[in-house]
Amino acid sequence: GDLSSPNKVVASNGTTVVLADSTGDRKVTRVTNPGTSVTIKAPEGSGLGFAYLGLFEYVGDEDAGFRMFNLAQAAIRANEVQGWLANSTFSMLPMLAAYQPDLLLVVLGSNDFVQDPVPTPETVLNSLGAVAMAVNSVAPTCQVIFVHRPNPAQFWVDFGTMLEANAGTVGATVLNLAVDDRLTLGNTTLYVSDGVHFTAA
Repeated sequence: GDLSSPNKVVASNGTTVVLADSTGDRKVTRVTNPGTSVTIKAPEGSGLGFAYLGLFEYVGDEDAGFRMFNLAQAAIRANEVQGWLANSTFSMLPMLAAYQPDLLLVVLGSNDFVQDPVPTPETVLNSLGAVAMAVNSVAPTCQVIFVHRPNPAQFWVDFGTMLEANAGTVGATVLNLAVDDRLTLGNTTLYVSDGVHFTAA
């Protein structure tokens, strides 16, 4: 569908519905039933481009009053999310303030430890805490839950212990999946071929 904006949204499925709306100070474009691909581009010869484009998966049962936004990005680090929230140009805080979510699941941390130089556990913990406090600054009733993924590496086990001990200081709680034997990394029905990321199961 062609929006009344400088940009055009084209999807592979002919029955796609494209709706534009403003939420907070962000323009939200909802693409329903897109098929296998979505193309977003500026008009020919306009010279326009994107400095930043946020694509969020939406899942919900609106009749039942349930909505979920997946703000995940591959290989994202906690310190990057912290930086984005603090930057008014890229921040998702206006959207969070408009929607007032009841629950925020934060599945971050493991990517931080594979960068060079490797940060200290305290540094990663501070980033997670900053994310929780930023969200609660605009959505004070939102319950923030840090999800600790399975990983047998000792540094990750130690980080989980630190996370559980300190999450309460920023008003968050911890869902520790690492202690559930059903979710071990060897369970091939739960993980894609990299052995790290969950499947849709």
